[in-house]
Amino acid sequence: MWITNLSNGTIDGAENISTWLNVSFYFENNLSATTADSIITQFTAMFPDSTSKNFTIAYGTGQNNITIRGYPDFYTATINSIEIYSKTDYTTRSRFMVSASTNLSIQQNASIYFLDDSNANYAIINVIDAGDAVSNAYIQVLKYYSNGSLYINVDQKVTNSEGKAAGYYDVYAYYRFVVSDSDGDVIYTSTGPEQFIIENSIYQVTLDVADQDPIDLITPYAVAGCEGNETANAIIFDYADGTGLANQVRFLAYRANSTTPVCNQTISGSSASHVCYLSGGENLSLYPYTCEVWREASPWWLDLVNILDFRSLTGNSDWQIIAIFLIVVLAGAVAHVAIGFILGGISLFAIDAIGIYPLGYDVTLPIMVVGFVLAWLAARR
Repeated sequence: MWITNLSNGTIDGAENISTWLNVSFYFENNLSATTADSIITQFTAMFPDSTSKNFTIAYGTGQNNITIRGYPDFYTATINSIEIYSKTDYTTRSRFMVSASTNLSIQQNASIYFLDDSNANYAIINVIDAGDAVSNAYIQVLKYYSNGSLYINVDQKVTNSEGKAAGYYDVYAYYRFVVSDSDGDVIYTSTGPEQFIIENSIYQVTLDVADQDPIDLITPYAVAGCEGNETANAIIFDYADGTGLANQVRFLAYRANSTTPVCNQTISGSSASHVCYLSGGENLSLYPYTCEVWREASPWWLDLVNILDFRSLTGNSDWQIIAIFLIVVLAGAVAHVAIGFILGGISLFAIDAIGIYPLGYDVTLPIMVVGFVLAWLAARR
């Protein structure tokens, strides 16, 4: 189990595996597409069986995007990364993943923004807790764009032992900051726009996590929901980001015990809704479904994939179907107890097969075996 880059090659027998991560590059000033001249990414992937894989990917000049694929792509992995992206005459940008849980079969799209040196000033971000330095704190730098009335994550930093992180920024712009601890848990969010100011001849901003109102951490940035409508045979999704940040949001739904999505829609924006009408034999009144709302990588990166809602949708008529099976079993038992056992096993197998309730062969087969044994013994008398 490992992850590899397939941009410049393939793996025998794995040419068609899913793209896991696609990273594109843009100019920070006008958000138009560009290329990167140097890319060094270091990843550590931890898999469910506790095995891990460390790997480094390096690129030369002229890369307009990078594509990384997971193999095998049906695994969920926990990713930690340090990534450095550079472009000649532009600021170097960095990104981190901190204990980011990700499904390797679901593509994530991320963006890197380069600021030209002529518009960049050296600046320091200080993170303190009631005056004490906060080390190893991960900072997301979100720049405000008035033309879209949204904030975009243009850089990420991590503080040193003095609680400081340095970078090059457009110091005349407005920003919001999100600070996470070493476990990836948010400990500070800007409640409004902030600016760098000159202190001791250096542009700086100070973020005091002690001043954070607990309600700002309790109230989520984003809220999402998914629910079923049996009359319309549809699953209804919704999503909203309270900060106005634009995200790529994926709406997914599966029938129970299946890995094939019956709904799979990605929408970009700070809010979104989607109605997925089931078809092709899918019926919300007959089968249980699981629906999910995922917020994808861009513009957030520390929590690479964040599942915002996950719930089961079960049709009301499941119990009606089970009742029919029970009536069949009882009718058979009146004729002969062996027939009741056999029909009971068949009924339970059917309940498992159509996804009403997972039982498995270890439950259904023994019941049918008992029925056949009783029938055999009755026939010998």
